[in-house]
Amino acid sequence: SSEKPDLSDNFRAALVNALSKRKAVVLNQEETDEGGQSYIARSSILYPVGKNDDALLLVKKGRTISITDADHKIFDIAAALAGIVIENAAFKNSAEARRRGFDTINDIFRIKLDPRQSEQDILKLVGKITGLISPDSIALLFRRRENHFEVVHSNVDHDALRNIVVSIGEGGVGKIAALKHPDFESGYGNVSRYLEQYHEENRIQLYKLFGDSRGPVFQGDYPILINNRVDYVISIYDFKPCAVGDTEIHQLFSILTGLFNLRLELARPDKAGEDQLSDTTIKPPSVLIIADQPVILDLMTSMCQSMNCRVRASGNSGEALSIFESEKPDVVIIDILSKDGTQKINISDLAQQGLSARDIASRIKEVSPKTTTIAVAGWGLALDEEKLTESGFDYILQKPFKIEQLYKIIFGSENRGK
Repeated sequence: SSEKPDLSDNFRAALVNALSKRKAVVLNQEETDEGGQSYIARSSILYPVGKNDDALLLVKKGRTISITDADHKIFDIAAALAGIVIENAAFKNSAEARRRGFDTINDIFRIKLDPRQSEQDILKLVGKITGLISPDSIALLFRRRENHFEVVHSNVDHDALRNIVVSIGEGGVGKIAALKHPDFESGYGNVSRYLEQYHEENRIQLYKLFGDSRGPVFQGDYPILINNRVDYVISIYDFKPCAVGDTEIHQLFSILTGLFNLRLELARPDKAGEDQLSDTTIKPPSVLIIADQPVILDLMTSMCQSMNCRVRASGNSGEALSIFESEKPDVVIIDILSKDGTQKINISDLAQQGLSARDIASRIKEVSPKTTTIAVAGWGLALDEEKLTESGFDYILQKPFKIEQLYKIIFGSENRGK
């Protein structure tokens, strides 16, 4: 503000209390008119900013502030931008990379969006991001095609681009498509392990793209949502450490794509419904997902929901069995953490003994032999398939697997006829 607001002691105390909550709050100040009636003299909304006790304070005199969902999203972006500026006092005037980042944020505000030509607008965003990375870096724009992603644009020209086909749930792009939030890795070793999550044929094409370099030291994936579905993913590969730090450049890319997604949403007319992977002529099956890692629960849930399945998920063995016994789902998917599935599933009730994946599969088969059970195993885990089968698993999928494999099991005629 250009002038310091005149705040009463009571209002200052209310502000301090609101700041301590670290969430957006509305503060209404009442006064009494000559007739003794109370009225709202000033209404304020407080938005937390950054990591410290800073906040945006928006004031409206005379009546209560009315905030829509769209307003909340705009304030979230504004607070995020203010947080960057506060945490980096020299953000605009120090390093060239920071100045260009600040200018790019302004440019995103100025892009004129046409809901009928989303891909052209997204290409403008990719161009802005490409201008922030080093000349040797690689930017890829993936587009959803039914149940997979293909490269539709890059700042490099290579035959390998035409051969990269990523399934939902596979690698960084597939995971981002399911979870709908950006992610990154830095350091040669971490990025190499991240790339191992892709199928072998896709890894081969990516390393062809990298050429003679040792490999990237930064890799980030950023989703672009249309009608609340990830239809595009921007992937960035950098082969040199970033001048301003990998975490800061990832934060900047996240802000840029988040701001762009918000502008796309506000510019796009409402559409009824979303495209679904599944065949709507088939009755959607019910699926219970059991895993003790929240990211796995979210990923598997998103994959199954993209197939229009009715999904329940749990990270608690006792709760999962209660859900199964009461709802009798068609399919149960269990994430296993050891080669024979004997590692215990996390439980919240300390009085209750943990159950392994094999224990749960056995109990499910005792209650409902026709239920399809699927074991999902980690990358590179040597499995004792015989023990897993003996305990009651019908199918075993090892990450990374393609969504088509899961789709065929869940919707396959051999399962639907059980």
